[in-house]
Amino acid sequence: LVMFHLMGQHSPPKARYPKVPLFEHFTADSIIRSEKYITTEKKQLIAQYDNSTLYNDHVVNAIFNIFRNRNAIVVYLSDHGEETYDYKDATWRTYHGLEKGWVKHIHNVPFVVWCSDIYMQNNPDKVEAIRNAAQRPFAIDNLCHMMFNIAQIKTPYYNAERDVISPAFKKHKRLVEGKDDYVIGDYDKILNEK
Repeated sequence: LVMFHLMGQHSPPKARYPKVPLFEHFTADSIIRSEKYITTEKKQLIAQYDNSTLYNDHVVNAIFNIFRNRNAIVVYLSDHGEETYDYKDATWRTYHGLEKGWVKHIHNVPFVVWCSDIYMQNNPDKVEAIRNAAQRPFAIDNLCHMMFNIAQIKTPYYNAERDVISPAFKKHKRLVEGKDDYVIGDYDKILNEK
């Protein structure tokens, strides 16, 4: 088991990537946006966030390459999203109640399961289970159950109904918590509102 804790794309994004041409790809001029609240300064911040994403992707790819010729599986996820003027005049994790746009941009996070060719050859059943789980609604707070399964760890804490790659997986209510008032919201209901 090898764990990497990446620097990520936290604010300020300009501090999250090397200042070299490869990772200074996006500029304010690259950002094609027409909302009235989008200024040149805000386009520059969006560009910096995009550059931090480019760098983060570069790092994740380098991690994949470390394990490419081994019997390995890599699980990549973020702990939260970031709002960078995606749908309104707002940035980072500024709390906006359980508003649909805020919930979507803060709680939808990358979740990637990558398998080396050797792992895929040696574990076709696990690979098929992972593929079958690709569209299942999942919350990362249940990640440990999937990890127990992949690592073949036997523990009374394992719950197959919360293991996204298990055939016994059941969809559970995915809850999001408000920041100041501790209001709990149903993620799926909020995102399906019109």
